[in-house]
Amino acid sequence: MSKIVFSADDMHPAAQAKIHELGYDLTVINCDDEVLLENIIKIKPHVLIVRSTKVLEKHIDAGVKDNLKVIIRAGSGYNTIKFEYAGEKGVAVCNCPGKNAAAVAELAVGLMIAADRQIPAAHFASLEGKFDKKSFSKCGMGICGKTLGVLGKGHIAQRVWAAGKALGMKVVCCSRSLTDELAAELGVVKAENAIELAKVSDVISVHLPLKEGTKHLCGEEFFAAAKEGAIFIDVSRGGVTDLKALEKAIDTKGIRAALDVYEGEPKPTKGAMFPEDLAALCKKCIVATPHVGASTDEAQATTGLFCAEITQEFFEKGTFLCQVNKF
Repeated sequence: MSKIVFSADDMHPAAQAKIHELGYDLTVINCDDEVLLENIIKIKPHVLIVRSTKVLEKHIDAGVKDNLKVIIRAGSGYNTIKFEYAGEKGVAVCNCPGKNAAAVAELAVGLMIAADRQIPAAHFASLEGKFDKKSFSKCGMGICGKTLGVLGKGHIAQRVWAAGKALGMKVVCCSRSLTDELAAELGVVKAENAIELAKVSDVISVHLPLKEGTKHLCGEEFFAAAKEGAIFIDVSRGGVTDLKALEKAIDTKGIRAALDVYEGEPKPTKGAMFPEDLAALCKKCIVATPHVGASTDEAQATTGLFCAEITQEFFEKGTFLCQVNKF
């Protein structure tokens, strides 16, 4: 009997080769909601792999009628999958924690330095023929000796801590699971909550999943507590930051925003355009990138190969690596 795997988003060639090598029947088609539904009905996969494609109740229902047993999120966050509903239907949802951590952390550090030195603006001024050394010599506060506040303590956050320390920064962290003892062991200062972190940080970097308790955590109260002119970086999930509150803080407090994720961002298809409100916000940011934190070749290969490992574990042992829901 065929063991059927369907990827609803692009998959790294190394991962595709591994799945074929294991003897599984793999189909890769970029999908929107309706195309995904049509292909679940047509292909009848045992394993569904997604990156950005949303998996809704209708997709799960269609899959359960036939073969679907596992949904794999090719990344760490799984807020785009109705994972609790999947559990009710007996479908395991698995993720790939930490497999793209290096790539996302690298972008966060790049955004931090770019925001401080206004690298994009200096670049485009130079392209226009303007040698504006005087203006851009005044823009950077300098990273060394400043306080880096990190929301979160997962794989990505810890890489950002390490980079901040290497740059000579003091690191403050806020996480519900961070104890005083662990903070001391890791060499960071523990903030009691996000507001306290915002008060002391020159640079704030967000590395939290979107779930109950984190939606709009970075909102009006948070930005009211932040320092004038602080750098704010979000490479986590759209929805953790209240973008209206951030825009107000940019206008009134000179917050220097560097964003890779946005609440209400478009599906990442070729030629996709930001909605007008997000496009207007991007113009106020020092740096804005289109949700590319995990988009390095190394990260996509590593994540894709782990998806193949999860798939093999299911087909050969009937168990689920990194399952995030319950039956």
